Amino acid sequence: WKQWPIEALKDPRAILRVDDTLYPRRLVRIEGDLPIVEPLLEELGRKYLGGAAIEQEHFTSGNLWLFELVPRS
Repeated sequence: WKQWPIEALKDPRAILRVDDTLYPRRLVRIEGDLPIVEPLLEELGRKYLGGAAIEQEHFTSGNLWLFELVPRS
């Protein structure tokens, strides 16, 4: 299956391109009971499952990984 999440843990550097502008970023895995998780799961369900719900269990079990792009320090 997809290998980039594992690689992102080893080397979190990323470059985000918007139009012709490059933004150096760092990928940070989202873990724990944070307020942002539920809206992200809703958006993923809307985008990929036609609006069907993604159960919180997929995230809390580690089956579904979420990452945040943050500025590099």
